[in-house]
Amino acid sequence: AKGLKTDKKEKWYGTQYSYVEEKGKFFESLQKPSVPNSIHLPLPNPFLPKRLGIYRERPVLIAKNRYYTLWYGQDLEFRRPKVSIMLHILTPNAYNTLRNAVLMNLYVSIIREKLNEFSYPAMMAGLVYNLNNTKKGVLLGVQGYSDSAMKLLSMVSKELVSLEIDDKLFKRVKERMSQSLENFAFSQAYMISREATRKMMLRKYYSPSEMLGQLKKLDLEDLKFFISGLYREAYIEGLGYGNLLAEDLKKTVRHLVKNLHYRPLPRNKVFRDETLWLEKGKTYFYYQDLITGNSCLRIDYQMGMADLKTAAATWILDRALRNAFYTEMRTRQMLGYIVFSGSYERQNIMNLVFIIQSGTHPAYDLYVRADKFIAQIPKLLEKLPDRYFEAVRRSLIQDRQKKAKTIFEKASLFYYLAFNRKGDFDRIDKEIEALKKVTKEDVIQLARRGLSESGRRRIVVLLNGKGHKKPEKLNAVKDIEKFHKGKTFVK
Repeated sequence: AKGLKTDKKEKWYGTQYSYVEEKGKFFESLQKPSVPNSIHLPLPNPFLPKRLGIYRERPVLIAKNRYYTLWYGQDLEFRRPKVSIMLHILTPNAYNTLRNAVLMNLYVSIIREKLNEFSYPAMMAGLVYNLNNTKKGVLLGVQGYSDSAMKLLSMVSKELVSLEIDDKLFKRVKERMSQSLENFAFSQAYMISREATRKMMLRKYYSPSEMLGQLKKLDLEDLKFFISGLYREAYIEGLGYGNLLAEDLKKTVRHLVKNLHYRPLPRNKVFRDETLWLEKGKTYFYYQDLITGNSCLRIDYQMGMADLKTAAATWILDRALRNAFYTEMRTRQMLGYIVFSGSYERQNIMNLVFIIQSGTHPAYDLYVRADKFIAQIPKLLEKLPDRYFEAVRRSLIQDRQKKAKTIFEKASLFYYLAFNRKGDFDRIDKEIEALKKVTKEDVIQLARRGLSESGRRRIVVLLNGKGHKKPEKLNAVKDIEKFHKGKTFVK
């Protein structure tokens, strides 16, 4: 301050200053001041937010009765005059016998053939329809501009009940279906291995060869009789998403119910897949000679029931070893062009799968090489750098954080969550949280339990290509029906 006496000079800039320490009662009172009761910190604010996350968009349940369950969602993101509607018509006769499974295939194939006459103009107008048979019934979907999507849906659903079939159309579709089933034996070996695994693992599954044998016995009258009773009992699971009103969706479904004229289907009559739960420490072999020149190995490991922790650990295990398996089998050992490993969930069971298709190595040789690599996986995980583990975790989380790019993608996700996850629309967030919590040690322990000789539960499918050396001794399952007897199945 101006006029203040100083006795020191600052080193760098030459600023004059003075420093004095005052002591006494006043100085001590400043060190230990008394606090007046009228002065205090603000009280806790009960309105401060504790959670800042944004809730995911979700559909609402607009109807649930004896005839149908309907979910509805209005598009708030894409802002397009489009809609996606999915209706699953459940019927007890879609897959209950081999005969009905083949007739159901014929029925849907003929409807598609009949719809060809207006499928092209619909496509040119920006509309798409999907009609597929499932083990539970008929899955009908329509996507496109909402102004005309309802009209297309009405036309497609009309064919379900007023289908006119002449002998010429029946023979044409039957012949095409027969050729497709006959040609399956010439498919890629890895595709045949998938069918063999399903036949081994599912209580009820009809192979292409079984369906072909049944198809040859059927005629037009068989199909007409099947159609006449197909919708005697039914139930509709549906979802509509996009630029539409809830009342319009309900009106459309009520109209379909009226046309089908069905009795309510009891829930215990709806088909449910049953998957074999393998015994601990067991390996079962399936062997088949192929008429093509490629051999194939497929190994499926059951890693445990699909709680979120086990599922998250399996996803990380799959992603972490995928490149290593491919590099070893394809690049270093050069076994074949098709080398794959992955994970999937079936009937609440998490599975790991390893596939190799080769034109040069027999199936059993592929098995020996792959088995040796798989046995080393726990040790490979122990050596896995932490930064790589975190990169794998991050990539899986990012996959789940990706937004749907179209109304159809979003509707498909909502349909899956509504009916396959029982309306758990927080499922994606729960998966992300599980991925964040799972540790490297959790993944290592899962690999030790699920892949070790004493803890593994696995099916090994060996498909031997034409001209490839056959295994000398192999204790393979020959009668699958007999193999299933006494086993535990999970719904």
